[in-house]
Amino acid sequence: MAAVALVTASTAKHWWPGENPIGKHVRYVSEKPFRTVVGVVGDTRDAALAGDPDWVEGYFYFPYAQSGVNVSPRMNVVLKTAGDPLALVQPFRRLVSEIRQDVPVTETRTMDEVMSESVSTPRSTMWLLFSFAALAMVLSSVGIYAIITYTVAQRTREIGIRMALGARERDILQGILAHSLAITSVGLAIGVGAAYASTRVMRTLLFQVTSHDLVTFIAIPTLLLTLALVATYIPARRATKVTSRQLQENSSIRAQPGIFPAPARTMTTTMRLALYCAVAPS
Repeated sequence: MAAVALVTASTAKHWWPGENPIGKHVRYVSEKPFRTVVGVVGDTRDAALAGDPDWVEGYFYFPYAQSGVNVSPRMNVVLKTAGDPLALVQPFRRLVSEIRQDVPVTETRTMDEVMSESVSTPRSTMWLLFSFAALAMVLSSVGIYAIITYTVAQRTREIGIRMALGARERDILQGILAHSLAITSVGLAIGVGAAYASTRVMRTLLFQVTSHDLVTFIAIPTLLLTLALVATYIPARRATKVTSRQLQENSSIRAQPGIFPAPARTMTTTMRLALYCAVAPS
């Protein structure tokens, strides 16, 4: 019987691009006779779900009877079932024993177990990266909150002056949020660019998800932007409330009769407005 082989589609495309692979010849390096290609089958992933190693340039299959000494005597059999696959373990063992009693069935696993073992290392790596990413997100949120709180505290006097001159709380709040949004947008633009540039490194850790997944590149920046706005809104809102309360207290003090004579109250108010205009930013 002539030595024959089946090649995968990727193998045919790699070694005979644009040609009909039927009738071509392949062999192992250690084999002397060539095998004739008699068919093309679909691609499979034998090494891992994420992809085969770079050194794999293709696969071909041949009859087990023609394996000779070049292949391990171990054989893998895949059974497709309609129900619980573990229920067929014992019937399969009996079937093999009836055919060849000297052939043991040494290991049985479900396809879920095989897939789980295949992705165990990438899954652990991804969970580690996810933990670091979540920690970075928490630290960035706390950092944004601390920076905005400090910045707003430094601008409390300015906010009070603006509100004394007629600025509304909503205007002050919108100004602080817009400033924080501009800074956060610059950081996100740099981060997205760096993430896009590092997609080649992450490609081998992904399965059934592209390294340029559009949903990820939209959802994560949106989440970070939302966290930044929330971290900005809390101290900004607190500052406007405190300043508004202080202004109301000052107004109530000035409104109490008998504290200052009328000329003194007028002069005090004029001096305060002059001071506000002098220190207020242009």
